[in-house]
Amino acid sequence: MLPLALWLATVAVGQTPNPVEMASQARALPGSPRAYLVDADTGLSFTAHGPTFILLQVRTKVQRSKTLIDITRDDRYVSRNQVRFRRLRGVAGYDYVTLLSLKVPEGDHQYRISGNGVAFVAIVDVTPSFAKPFAAAAEEDTRAVAQAEQPITPTNPPPGDTTPPPTDQTAPGDTGDISYDLGDLGTEPATVSSTSSSALQVPLSESAILSKLDQADDALAIGGQLFPRFFYNNVEPRSAATKEHQVVQSNLVDVYFDARPADQLRGYFRVRLINSQGLTRGAPDNNIFVLDQLWLKWSIARTLFITLGKQPVRWGVGYFWNPSDILNPTKRDPLAPFDQRTGLGLLKLHMPIESLGWNFYAILDLQGLDEPQRVPVVTRGEFVLGLAELTVTGLFAKGRHPLLTSTLNAGFWIFDFKGEIATSQGPIQPRWRGPFEPENGIIPVRESTGDTWRIQASAALEMTLKYVTNDAKVAEDQVIIGVEVYHNDDGYNELTKLAWLQAQGEFNSIYSGRDYAGVYIVVPKPGSWDETTFALSGITNLRDRSWFTRFDYRVSLMRYLALSAAAIYHGGDIGSLRMGYDLPAVDAPGFTEGRELPTERFELQLGLQIAL
Repeated sequence: MLPLALWLATVAVGQTPNPVEMASQARALPGSPRAYLVDADTGLSFTAHGPTFILLQVRTKVQRSKTLIDITRDDRYVSRNQVRFRRLRGVAGYDYVTLLSLKVPEGDHQYRISGNGVAFVAIVDVTPSFAKPFAAAAEEDTRAVAQAEQPITPTNPPPGDTTPPPTDQTAPGDTGDISYDLGDLGTEPATVSSTSSSALQVPLSESAILSKLDQADDALAIGGQLFPRFFYNNVEPRSAATKEHQVVQSNLVDVYFDARPADQLRGYFRVRLINSQGLTRGAPDNNIFVLDQLWLKWSIARTLFITLGKQPVRWGVGYFWNPSDILNPTKRDPLAPFDQRTGLGLLKLHMPIESLGWNFYAILDLQGLDEPQRVPVVTRGEFVLGLAELTVTGLFAKGRHPLLTSTLNAGFWIFDFKGEIATSQGPIQPRWRGPFEPENGIIPVRESTGDTWRIQASAALEMTLKYVTNDAKVAEDQVIIGVEVYHNDDGYNELTKLAWLQAQGEFNSIYSGRDYAGVYIVVPKPGSWDETTFALSGITNLRDRSWFTRFDYRVSLMRYLALSAAAIYHGGDIGSLRMGYDLPAVDAPGFTEGRELPTERFELQLGLQIAL
């Protein structure tokens, strides 16, 4: 991980790259031989001689919430990259930038880059190979440094999250060539000095160009996704009333409105409709309407950024576990196709220090305003320290002990270490004290206070191996292998207590136990399969010896259509990862008529995602 200026300087080191020949209509900007104005209608066309890589800077004058960049090769669509721009100070006027890259195969190929009705400036560099860029933290990012929101990307899909989230959060490069977007890295470049690459010295005195960029910015963007899904469950019935084979269809529709009426004002609104029903004659049809996000964002002198309303917050760097994600009342479901948790009602103040790549936050949880004296307040700092990224967070509320968390993400050689910890003098999450013995009428009671320090912690070691699959002998493909462990002082070992949590709506299979371990292997876009990603993962509960393993497959079928599939097998003893029980009735919520859960055995998930 290097500062952006140093990383860009390394692009030119090594062999002399093969040239790129621009089409005759390409308009170069004066004083910069590699910078071109890309019209909203015509796009940018050029011929590239492979094998090689092309690094593409896309620059605008105005911050954009998202832009779709289409790439075609030899008149064939190869990629749609949904990107977000981050500020790069030191380049007057064109202060917003995102980075994309292309893998050019052997021979001569005709490329066309277009912005779907958006005009921008493109700066083109060619290199035999390059490393993933790294930079400082973004001013408008709602996530922590390094994956805090856990975007779904082909290079690191968490278990159960291999299907992308709704369109406005889709990671760049999901459907095409290698690409990196500063927005999805959760990063913002550090200031680039006047000694940087000449490609950054874009002259900005051309009023016609600035006017064109202003005209290209839409005040309102509307989009979303359609996501029909099918689920098959094979279980071990515990009574004749339970079917061994269960098939359910669940359709999801997301629609969002993204308004930016002024340069420093943005409003966002997203709703979700979930329709589900069993695929048997006479099965009930269930519809759930959810307000996912509704927020306003503005800034004061581009120094303090304020977001008010229902907004997403995803914190953490782990692959399976995120104990530092303390604002969300529930953890991510590891078996769901993607993270379906909705936004939170918050007032968030964000102050970035761009020269250091640091970010400071103050967050007020508005969901407890009926008791203002008990409203939780969160303070957070994000720091880039050499090759490491560190976050420190504290949650403070009257009537409870402070909750403190920290994350560390550090890279060395081919390895990445990712650690998280949360600690408090008392329960970190809602906890129940005492046994649950329904046959004797004994139920647990809520434990809300305590004087014992408790921790939740995860640690992961990830290794990225590159390998050669082309005639040029360039290691352009990679496989990611990782192992992660998790400990929870607030977890449970008893099956009956886990059943109680499930009845109260507080159960999560990979968080409710005490000690877990997981492994994962991700193979993104292997060889010529540039539209395909494979992932294999497994988790075991080290206390009750239950486990499950999961295989994920994702492929882009066409420009706006992607297919995802997953197979999950539950094994080992009965426990948190292989639930199954038959408990008698007791005078307690969820157990007045007894409670039965057939033992989990095998699951299949199939989904089609259509981007709008």
